[in-house]
Amino acid sequence: MIEQLIDELKEWIIDSIKTIFVKSKYIILILIILMSIFCIFVLKKYPASQIDSKELLLFDISISNWLNWITLITIPVTAVWAIYQYKKSIKIRQQERAAEIAKLFSDELLDKCTIIWEIIEISDLNDILKLRETDMNNLERFDLEEILTLYKNEEDFLEKYESTKSGKHVQSCYLYILETRISMVGLTEIVLKNRNIIIQDIKKIMSAKYSEAEIENLENKHTLKSEFEKYMIANNTSAKDLRDFYRKTYSNEEAYKLFKLENKSMPFHFVSLIDDVLNELEYISMYISSQSAGSKFVYQSLHQVFLRTVKALAVEIALRNKNYTDKYYTNIIHVYKKWSAIRLKYERREKKNKKKAYKYLEPKIEKI
Repeated sequence: MIEQLIDELKEWIIDSIKTIFVKSKYIILILIILMSIFCIFVLKKYPASQIDSKELLLFDISISNWLNWITLITIPVTAVWAIYQYKKSIKIRQQERAAEIAKLFSDELLDKCTIIWEIIEISDLNDILKLRETDMNNLERFDLEEILTLYKNEEDFLEKYESTKSGKHVQSCYLYILETRISMVGLTEIVLKNRNIIIQDIKKIMSAKYSEAEIENLENKHTLKSEFEKYMIANNTSAKDLRDFYRKTYSNEEAYKLFKLENKSMPFHFVSLIDDVLNELEYISMYISSQSAGSKFVYQSLHQVFLRTVKALAVEIALRNKNYTDKYYTNIIHVYKKWSAIRLKYERREKKNKKKAYKYLEPKIEKI
């Protein structure tokens, strides 16, 4: 509670200073012009008899003095105008660079980031990472120590994560997602084997216990599948292995066919996709960090995708940052922390505005 109040106070002070600066620069310019005009009336004016007869006069003031005063007025005005034009040109260049980055992101990264989220959602990685329940908004260092503190209640967290990420199940989920991009059917139809293939495989396994007539009888009664599952569980088959039995697997030839049309830019393995996304994010973050592309322009377009992707890959970044000395993806970390703070600021402001709106809309009951 106290930290939130301190943050709100800091935010108010910064906003106030910015507002004062924006308004004061125009006030200063007006004051300079007024002071210059005022000087015309306070400067000593010599009688026409004391001025060189060859000097041209205008309202008893020599032309040279008029020029001096005009110069005195125009110099600060010109300086302020030059500063304004310089800042405007920088802003335009930043907007152009921001547009380029947004296009690069949409062309190269958006699909890859979306695929990573989808794979985590449908695979066993979801049970390990628990992204919906884990608060990653306050990550600072993105190293192993910080991540292990975050998942301190998860036993053997890193070992489970590494083995699952590199396992067949996650790779199959990757291929499922790629197939949905070039198929007219949904994910469920793609994941499950063809019904006829499932029945054939069940019959082959059940033939070790039942005769052909018994298997045919079970099929006619529509109990073949349930009997098969009971048989598999009795033989110590895990729920995970039983689930994988119904899922489609790909031969090498079938898998390679998926990397056509929409999927030409995708790597063959899911772990390679992670590396590609992190490297491309670091490249884009480098431009955002250097301010060559104005962060405020890029933020509105990319912050949702960027923050969600970095949260999903936070463990991957930490695995590469085993110590604080040799740190990887420093630009990603810098932009993530900066944009997380901006998002938190906007969320607080929105909450505050909603509170004011509700207070205004709340019916007022007058006491008699």
